[in-house]
Amino acid sequence: MTSEVCNLHKDKIVAGMKQVTVDKANGTVGDLYDSETDTWEAHPENYPRPSEKEVQEQKIQEEVHRLTREQAIRNLQDRNEL
Repeated sequence: MTSEVCNLHKDKIVAGMKQVTVDKANGTVGDLYDSETDTWEAHPENYPRPSEKEVQEQKIQEEVHRLTREQAIRNLQDRNEL
């Protein structure tokens, strides 16, 4: 699968490959497209994996959210609003 037809090798186009629109409803990068039945077969093992930096950033964001929530709860309890 390519993001643009221009990235597809000419032999693939001659062999009958075609451009399809990929979205959550009909597949994602890594899924198998069956042109005969016009269906997608999910293959999560082929999905792009986040980089180590992206994983670290996600963990940081989760921790920031947790700490912010805990501080908000303490502030509301100190003001007797909870």
